[in-house]
Amino acid sequence: MLVCISLLAMLCVYSGCRPETPVEEVSVEQTDAGEELPALDYGPTDWPYWRGPTQDGKPSESASAEKPWTSLENELWKIKVPGRGHSSPVIYGNQVFLTTADDAAETQSLLAFDRDSGDELWTRQVHQGNFPSDGEMHRKSTNASPTPACDGERVFALFLNDAQLYLSAYSLTGEQLWQTSTGAYISRFGLGPSPVLYQSYVIVASEHSGGGNITAVHRKTGKVAWRVKRTRADTYSSPAIFNIDGTDHMILSGANEVVSLDPANGKTRWSIEGTAKSTCGTAVRWNDLILVSGGYPERETMGIRVGAKAEKIWSAREKLYIPSLITFKGHVLGLNDDGIACCWEVETGKQTFKTRTSSGYAASPVLDGDQIIILNEQGMGSILNQNPNELESVSERSFGTNAMASPAISGDRLYLRVAEEGANGRQEYLYCLQK
Repeated sequence: MLVCISLLAMLCVYSGCRPETPVEEVSVEQTDAGEELPALDYGPTDWPYWRGPTQDGKPSESASAEKPWTSLENELWKIKVPGRGHSSPVIYGNQVFLTTADDAAETQSLLAFDRDSGDELWTRQVHQGNFPSDGEMHRKSTNASPTPACDGERVFALFLNDAQLYLSAYSLTGEQLWQTSTGAYISRFGLGPSPVLYQSYVIVASEHSGGGNITAVHRKTGKVAWRVKRTRADTYSSPAIFNIDGTDHMILSGANEVVSLDPANGKTRWSIEGTAKSTCGTAVRWNDLILVSGGYPERETMGIRVGAKAEKIWSAREKLYIPSLITFKGHVLGLNDDGIACCWEVETGKQTFKTRTSSGYAASPVLDGDQIIILNEQGMGSILNQNPNELESVSERSFGTNAMASPAISGDRLYLRVAEEGANGRQEYLYCLQK
């Protein structure tokens, strides 16, 4: 009997099983989280959350580029960012928001900078202590990886702390408005998903081997509006919300499926088997097509047509694990952490090129006008023409020695978070570049 118990314990350790954490599901019909808030409204230079206003790496249509990028040399300012984090810059009005963590002091903070000068406007410590152990974090992960979100009145920061996910809301002047736990989180490699905004809600994906959930919190009150239980899988993709033929779909990959949820209540619209158990990238769209990729241990990139029903129309045995895809001119481009770049026709899945690059990628590409901007893990930034037949670089520039955060676009400016590692240690910087 003791031998059996010992064998079972060993199997549990090596298979990565975790105790199940209870998830209390909440129905939007049974809650009164708060009043219906005005529709989200942004200006042409705002990049208000992960992957920008379109949620797929592109500026809004009203912010179409007037002139192309010819180089990345025109530097308006460069400032030091304290601590360490992989969250991407968020821009609203004249402010740039970032999160960061000081691992030695065990603090997690939200920072605000002036968009024009780079001057620090304010810093707010959100948490102190209760960090995950080293064994609960991937060596490339940080304690400030999710990108914040801004609704025009509030900034929302998401952190893993004390084995829970805490969503905190701050005013644009740095006053804490509320803080809510969206549930327990058993960390294996850290936290990846960024919060997404929809109508009156901030929505957080929390997917882990203990038993995850997706939770919607009211933007003004901080009260939970709805919560649905998810499968027990360690997966890290952020949701994206796309309106297709008048219907809002919140798309999320991972746990060997691509699922569409109704962001108003969390109910499942459809689910299609595919990608991988663990994914990191966020879905993108092209008209009525959803494009997704992952991951680990399976390898699949796929196109899903969304109509009266959802249907997988093509599949490729390639994975773009960490960075999200980018669509352009009827094609979809992906770069992966192994240094492979692939491009496919969105309608057919026909691969138009596959190229090995000099370094792997963690940052997701962004598109501005007729150009795509990428940043590899070693800090090399590149401007690419939208060429579906090859990776055609216009200009390159090295920024530091490490880059994991994705670029952000604001009008004719580009904001980059990078790090320089040397004899004196690691220092992160925020760059503002102009065309």
